[in-house]
Amino acid sequence: MTKLTKLPPAWHSEAAEMLRKNFDGIHAAFVDGTKKAVALGLFLNAIKQRGKEEGSIPHGEFGPWCQKNVPEITFRHLQRYMALATGVLEFGKLELGDLAIFADGGQKRHLSLLTQDG
Repeated sequence: MTKLTKLPPAWHSEAAEMLRKNFDGIHAAFVDGTKKAVALGLFLNAIKQRGKEEGSIPHGEFGPWCQKNVPEITFRHLQRYMALATGVLEFGKLELGDLAIFADGGQKRHLSLLTQDG
């Protein structure tokens, strides 16, 4: 027997109804936002990696590069997105190519431009 057997207060049904009406929309917005956040992190990691590989952004200079090129966004914010993307890759044991689904909108195109020669 559970502890929820006694007669619940009236607000329980109101809360359940509110949850039923709003959950799908809130969940969809969360999933969409999460995909975009991971795509942004992947994009930033791709910039850093390409710059490192071609020598245009030396080791330890990605922060200064960001501060120079996008001063309106704090480097700490950008690092959080990069860490999120790295965590998704590591925790999910995924390859970068497996995450094409995260690159919505123009971000997928930008990611591919950063990882191509030229």
